[in-house]
Amino acid sequence: MLKLKVETLEDLKILSACVQDAKFQLNEVTFLEDSKSFILMLDRYCWEQENLENNDFFRSASALHIESAEAYQLLIEKEKAQDFVFEILSIHFKDKSIFLHCVDQSVISVETSGLQLFLRDIGEPKKVDTRPKHSEVE
Repeated sequence: MLKLKVETLEDLKILSACVQDAKFQLNEVTFLEDSKSFILMLDRYCWEQENLENNDFFRSASALHIESAEAYQLLIEKEKAQDFVFEILSIHFKDKSIFLHCVDQSVISVETSGLQLFLRDIGEPKKVDTRPKHSEVE
């Protein structure tokens, strides 16, 4: 089970790699204004556990927690809002905001007063039939 704490840009690169291809829906996004917490429940692909020789692939329920969150903004097409399954490509930090970039060019922007994130798997990873596929970039 994975458990990460992010306090530096280098830490964030590692977390970003760990959540690449994680899936979520908007009903799994929670912003707690009083405690300045942004929480996202993910169906995370476990890159660190895959075994290509045996076709062993795993996903885990995970929680991504961003502390010191002041506000957040969804940059998505309205017709995708409710039932759409988003898939994370990367996460980066710029100008006091954390950006979650998704496959379909959607972005979640979380304004924060500092770089402090936590990622934690919840329960044991479950075996799945396929691994994420990426198109070749020219």
